[in-house]
Amino acid sequence: MSSARRTSARLMVIGVAASLSLLVACRGGASGRVTSGADGEALAVVSEKENPWFAAAISGSDAGLNAAAASGAPMNVVAGRTRRTPLHYAANVGNAGAVRFLVSRGAGVNTVDRDGRTALLLACSGGKGPASLALLEAGADPNVRDRDQATAIMFASRTGQVDAIRALMSRGANINAQNVNGKTALIFAADQGQGESARTLLQLGADPKITDSKGRTALVYATAENRPELVRILGGE
Repeated sequence: MSSARRTSARLMVIGVAASLSLLVACRGGASGRVTSGADGEALAVVSEKENPWFAAAISGSDAGLNAAAASGAPMNVVAGRTRRTPLHYAANVGNAGAVRFLVSRGAGVNTVDRDGRTALLLACSGGKGPASLALLEAGADPNVRDRDQATAIMFASRTGQVDAIRALMSRGANINAQNVNGKTALIFAADQGQGESARTLLQLGADPKITDSKGRTALVYATAENRPELVRILGGE
């Protein structure tokens, strides 16, 4: 075989191998890689049923977490379906103890899932205050945004997590950030009837005059939802 033909055959083999590797990654095989981290790190895609860290993170039991650690299975991996790490799973169900355990062993606190959400965003959106605080203590980014441009302080405000709101602000959260619809944390609090959230946000410097994409302020939301306490808090009476 000529040198040119051998080179051509070699390139063909390399191309087939690359295509197969990409196919495995797209299907979420154990050897697949996906960019999920805040710093663009590539994490292995695995089945949550085959990696013990996921079940341990959900249960939060000391026995389960210690068994996962002893198994030698990798911890900084993502599930094929959700692109979430074990830390995401722990935060989503509010297992603050599991969050601390995972972080102490090097879990990436700012890894994002397929919706652009970190573990902190999941904890705040689910009203999991203790898990939110544990993640902030571990250095979670207070201003990270998901694909809808929502931030942790927006989620904490609409779920009434006053302690999380204060903790987020102490770590530099943007209190007047707006999502894709122009909503701020204060507007979310007014819309969801979270009076204490609204009062805390105003005390910490939230601007009640900011409008959403349709020109509505937090007061307009409170009035439309017939929330007299919030109307008073927002200065409508």
